[in-house]
Amino acid sequence: MAILDNTQDTSDDILMDYSNIMHVWLIKIIVVYSFVYTFVNIYLGDVKQAYATALSLVLVSTSYFIYNKGFVYASKLFNLVNILATITVLSVMAGVMSLMFLYYFPLIIATLILFQGKQQMTGYTMSGIVVVLLLMTSRVEQPYDVIHLNTDHLKADQFVNIIGVCGLCILLLFFANKSMTHIRKNLVDQAFELRKKNDQLTAVIYTREKMMSVISHDLRSPIIALNSAMNIFSDQEIDPAFQKEVVGDIKKKSVKLLTMIDDLLAWTKSQSESVNYTIEKISIAHFKEYLSDLISLIGATKKIELELDFNFNPKTEFILCDKNLMETILRNLVSNAIKFSDEGSKLIIAAVDKNHKCEFSIKDFGKGLTEKQMADIKNGNTFTTSGTANEHGHGLGLQLVQEFLKKQNSELEVESSLGEGSRFYFSVPIHSAD
Repeated sequence: MAILDNTQDTSDDILMDYSNIMHVWLIKIIVVYSFVYTFVNIYLGDVKQAYATALSLVLVSTSYFIYNKGFVYASKLFNLVNILATITVLSVMAGVMSLMFLYYFPLIIATLILFQGKQQMTGYTMSGIVVVLLLMTSRVEQPYDVIHLNTDHLKADQFVNIIGVCGLCILLLFFANKSMTHIRKNLVDQAFELRKKNDQLTAVIYTREKMMSVISHDLRSPIIALNSAMNIFSDQEIDPAFQKEVVGDIKKKSVKLLTMIDDLLAWTKSQSESVNYTIEKISIAHFKEYLSDLISLIGATKKIELELDFNFNPKTEFILCDKNLMETILRNLVSNAIKFSDEGSKLIIAAVDKNHKCEFSIKDFGKGLTEKQMADIKNGNTFTTSGTANEHGHGLGLQLVQEFLKKQNSELEVESSLGEGSRFYFSVPIHSAD
């Protein structure tokens, strides 16, 4: 119910904005009309009508003054009453044959435009008053001012009034369209902003649900395993050989847990667009050393053999990247490769110069990927499958890789065959020494 009320308030505000813009344009139109008609009436020798239009010029200026003081509704009423009184007086003075009563019709249109939204009832009421005055003045056959009995003067009146009414209708339509264009632009801007906020809200909800999934399942499982292992130490005497095995398991679980927490925090930051990154010159040798240490830490349990192919000359031994993002990318790709590799298999990590870019590739000889899985990786969709030793993933690794590569104007590519392994590769710019 509250949402509907807010929507109604927003609609009323938009309509009020539109009517306020039109009010300003109507004031400007009446100023011009009053000024021109004063001189036309003086030229035609119609002094009384000249006085009436000159007075209208003063009153419409007063209406603008009231508007500038912030009393918009009062300004609208004052301006409308001024126009209505002026047309009525001139219609009585000139008589029905002068066609002055035709000004009531654009006045009805202007009245309905001026009072929109919450002021709509005022518009209907004032329009009714205009119609009543139209019916009354259209019955005044004999003009109050005898100058209008002159045939030539009457023809001049008729010509001026027809031109004036047509001009007024054209101006009203022109400025109404101009004002509506302004409102449409505001609506488009608001719709764009609303869509942006909706996308942000969707991302927040997705992030929350993903975090809850990881926390409730993937993080909870290794913590329970660690707790069980610690209970073994505290509750009973254990054989040293078994103790060594348990400690090794604890180490493996703790490394997995720490990696998972790092990925979760990095992914959460990436979703909230709060990841700060700096592209700078980093030695390729740094990543070679980082990968060697990483494999010895997380690849030992599967006895993975590592082959590093980092062949760069002194002029191309640096790349342009963010050091932290690159380490996260490489760690996730290596962890993924180890997960799907058989025990005792091989892992080839290469960094080669291709078109003045450094292409990093991680190739395993594991179970490989299906066409659907490769398409999901390409499209940034998350999925989880068990590794060759029943390792369970959290579905964030490759998605995190894709997002961090995009921040460095790169993209993850995949080549894979079922039963033969996979090759993941990407490129970053080389910083030349020249």
